[in-house]
Amino acid sequence: MLGYGADELVGLSFFDLIDAGELPKFYSAFFNVIEDFREAAIVEFPLRTRDGSYLVLEATVNKLRDVGAASIVLTCRDTTRRSAAQERAARREAELIEESLTKSRFIAMLSHELRTPLSPISLGVAELQEDERFIEARPTLTMIRRNVDLQARLLEELFDFTKVGQHKVRLRLEPVDAHEAVGFVLEICKAEIGAAQIHVLLDLRAPEKMVLADSARLQQIMWNLVKNAVKFSIPGSSISITSANEAAGGLTLQFVDHGVGIEPALLDRIFDPFRQGNHSTPHLSGGLGLGLFIAKGMVEAQEGTLTVRSDGHGKGATFRLTLNSATMNPLSQNGATQ
Repeated sequence: MLGYGADELVGLSFFDLIDAGELPKFYSAFFNVIEDFREAAIVEFPLRTRDGSYLVLEATVNKLRDVGAASIVLTCRDTTRRSAAQERAARREAELIEESLTKSRFIAMLSHELRTPLSPISLGVAELQEDERFIEARPTLTMIRRNVDLQARLLEELFDFTKVGQHKVRLRLEPVDAHEAVGFVLEICKAEIGAAQIHVLLDLRAPEKMVLADSARLQQIMWNLVKNAVKFSIPGSSISITSANEAAGGLTLQFVDHGVGIEPALLDRIFDPFRQGNHSTPHLSGGLGLGLFIAKGMVEAQEGTLTVRSDGHGKGATFRLTLNSATMNPLSQNGATQ
């Protein structure tokens, strides 16, 4: 392996062939075995070859028994290629992490910069809508306002995406009435639900309805789930929302739709970012495909779970949101910030 002839090695110290910076690691393994502190040891180190280069070796260090003097036997394997591959993999991983952070910073900056001019546009359109001189233009102004609001929501999703991806979600945990939050979200989505001709069936019977959560983020999570259910429901069908205390110290909310369903191959990826739901229904796609990713990230930041179940295409989907009960957590007395 090293390129030496047998005669060239006679009289050389094995330690002289080891890179000086790696000697302490090798000494530790060598003397732990020779002094009987360990039965055996495995150590990786570079060993100098005849041409002055180094091979990375992995050695199993054992004490040679039944001999007069304390002796060591080393079983060496050349791991140079493996180590080089590991180093390349580590470098690539570091590059990917830096690339991801750079993209996230860019997206966050872009989101902020693009949101800034939307506020005066929205205010300007609102003023024109109230001006009697622009009565005939109100349908056009309504269309402009609707698209400005949509743009603002998309940019908000992008901003949330970077925060969730970098685990920088800031939360104010406090007791929140989950049933009340459901009602509030349904009121926000009332026009959208009506336009889709969807019937909402409520069965909120959980006796313990107070959860430890961030009120604004919980509403955002529920809004995403309701919006998703409406988007993929068939007009005239129904969505049911139920609650139950299935386990001590927890509340489970189920959002069930009877829409297009989710193909089995897509179930494991439904919470991935930039997914647009069921690929077999491209006409239903909208937004950036970040809603469910953000919802799951927000739930997990509050130590809850969000899962999905579907029996396949055309058989609807069930999203299960589970949160910790406020009465079971001592932090619920004064709230907690994460």
